[in-house]
Amino acid sequence: MDDLQHVLVSLDEIEAILSKHDRPEPNPTVLSRIRFLAAQMSGRDSYISEKASRLAELAGVFYSEQRHARHQGGASGLLTEIAYDLPNRIRGQINHLRRIQKERQSPSDA
Repeated sequence: MDDLQHVLVSLDEIEAILSKHDRPEPNPTVLSRIRFLAAQMSGRDSYISEKASRLAELAGVFYSEQRHARHQGGASGLLTEIAYDLPNRIRGQINHLRRIQKERQSPSDA
């Protein structure tokens, strides 16, 4: 399994967790798992690392006692960002990196 596939596996698990635990309430077990998976995605690409770090940070706000209420957009805005926006950006970067890999592997027609 290549590095990008590892990122996708971690991202799929994060999305499954967020789908199952979509209430803004303290959940240290879920938060620890999301932070672990986000850390697993880091280091492969700077953009992916940045978005994974942001996802872990916002998950900490979402799964807090009340910090989610002070976030712009509240809990629903946070959930949208961590469950949809950031994962979609990460997937988009993975697709971009895979296209680059294919271009480098393809023989040039020049």
